[in-house]
Amino acid sequence: LETVKDAKHTNTKFKKIMVAYNTSDLIDKKYTEYKFVKLLRKKGIETVAMIDVMPPVKQYVAKDFDNYFRKNNIDALLTVAMISSYTDISGGASYTHGTKIGHSYSGYTYGGVKTEPRTKHNVTLSETKKGQVVWVATAFTEGDSEAGSETMADSFAADVVNRMYKELYK
Repeated sequence: LETVKDAKHTNTKFKKIMVAYNTSDLIDKKYTEYKFVKLLRKKGIETVAMIDVMPPVKQYVAKDFDNYFRKNNIDALLTVAMISSYTDISGGASYTHGTKIGHSYSGYTYGGVKTEPRTKHNVTLSETKKGQVVWVATAFTEGDSEAGSETMADSFAADVVNRMYKELYK
């Protein structure tokens, strides 16, 4: 996990954060946003999932976000986006295995071939008044042959929240 923070925001402690996972996969969007919300709330940070308050049933413009942030006292937006997803393949027989953005399908396959998912996500924390980026992270997650997209989300969300809390709230 690599992170960078804006030195001007060393002691910034946001009170209410909206989590937004930028994906068209609604299953992954909901699961990942809820995972971040749960972990941030455990740290005492009030958090909402974008899918609950601004569902992807229409196009939103900047004014919609500004109005929602102001009316609901949202002072930061945590945006998650997948950069890449692939599957390492090792073992005996030759086998082609595909991945779909947002999902890493894994498990043992024919001929003793072992597949292990890998994902890389970019996470950005921005304050909502001016839209200034305060903190950025890139998380690389390696799963074992049993890992699915939920296991991968659990892993990188925990790493990101713990590091963000350490760097901005302590």
